[in-house]
Amino acid sequence: MATEELLAEVPLQDLTVAQIIARAELSRASFYHYFASKFDVVAALIAGLADDAKQVTEPGRALRASMHRIVESWSDHRAVTCAAVEHLYTEPQISSAWFAVRDKFVAALAAQIERERAGRAAHAGAPAETVAAMLVCGLERTFYMSSRGLDPRIPSPADVAAAIDQLAVAAVRGTVAHPPGGSPTAAPNLPDAPNLPDTPELTPESAAPDTAGTIHAAIGELLRTTTLEELSVAQIAAAANCSRATFYFYFAGKQDAFAALFTKIAEPIVAAFTGAVLAGPDASAGLHEVLPRWLALDGVPVAVVRNAVHEWPRRPELRRVYLEAAARIVGALESAIAQGHGTGPVGPAELAASLWWTVENTFAGSLAAERHLADAEAVARLLGDLLVATVFGT
Repeated sequence: MATEELLAEVPLQDLTVAQIIARAELSRASFYHYFASKFDVVAALIAGLADDAKQVTEPGRALRASMHRIVESWSDHRAVTCAAVEHLYTEPQISSAWFAVRDKFVAALAAQIERERAGRAAHAGAPAETVAAMLVCGLERTFYMSSRGLDPRIPSPADVAAAIDQLAVAAVRGTVAHPPGGSPTAAPNLPDAPNLPDTPELTPESAAPDTAGTIHAAIGELLRTTTLEELSVAQIAAAANCSRATFYFYFAGKQDAFAALFTKIAEPIVAAFTGAVLAGPDASAGLHEVLPRWLALDGVPVAVVRNAVHEWPRRPELRRVYLEAAARIVGALESAIAQGHGTGPVGPAELAASLWWTVENTFAGSLAAERHLADAEAVARLLGDLLVATVFGT
């Protein structure tokens, strides 16, 4: 189809209806007879992936085979898949279509997990639908990273399937020791595992006494009730009590300003995570402590993090700083995996990257209260178990 061909050449945000009708050799009237916008066309293309979802549900299909089939399906429609990921949280038509297909994949994997549990090949744990949703989130994000060439540790979709398969083994068959009562013990206060710092709460009153700090505080407060997509420079300038000229003296635009604000908010979060990873298996409870803290963020920090995790794929300025922060986390995971229990068929770099992007995209889904991921406490426990089982083998 013309639109799918064009998406391999042009990002969806830059694609125009004029380009679509020219490539398809249609009149504008014919286009609008069937579709209201370019996003409706992409939603229809996504809906077509439902046929591939049916193959995943074939009786007797193994979990690994199903995950490989999902990757094959997305590989056949790589441009559409990447466009869906980039606009998942901003375009309702795409969200509706993508989640409808994703739910089919989740249901199929959940049924296979339940079969393994019934056959005692897997341990009982989080609801099968939650585990399956986490695995699909992992496949989705790692596939996207590989397809867009954004993470050199995941060079191809084949690497995606192999790495997520190993994570599935850890999630479905691995066991993580907990003390009586189900709560992990507190991490010891080791030099390499500092106590988790509090994430700063930015307000106009607490901001640094400079104009840039005041602008950041204004953005943070505005994002509590609106989204980055909806936010305008005029709103920011008014909230910061400065002129548009003053705003543009400090920042190239709202994306530039938000990227700098995200870096400020993310720093203690990244430091806490890398510290917990590098503390070693004796302090593995620290990994269980980090994720609940992330999911329990409120006020300005959660508003900033939510917008960042949902919007970074399609915003160049934000993507740069976001990937820089992610690289620090993946580096720590890779180091811990390489020094730990071994990785099996997947190398430390690929496994670390796939692990992080699984955690990151599942976290994004939980922040959006997506189906099967709305229970933040259950999601935090599941991700903590996955991290500890994968990194430390326990």
